[in-house]
Amino acid sequence: MLDATYRPEVEEFVFSWDESMARRPFYDPQPDGGIATDAWGEVVRHVIGKQLILPDTEKA
Repeated sequence: MLDATYRPEVEEFVFSWDESMARRPFYDPQPDGGIATDAWGEVVRHVIGKQLILPDTEKA
């Protein structure tokens, strides 16, 4: 479950979301010094999936 510390920041991000943000680039620095680039829409879908799936798998 998402840490309560981050809830206000996450809520602000989610409530301000608009369709154009789905295509905006997200730059993720890698340990090797490279930068992985994804779209914010992909990142958000991944996080949502982890929040929905991980709590159930952690109980097993």
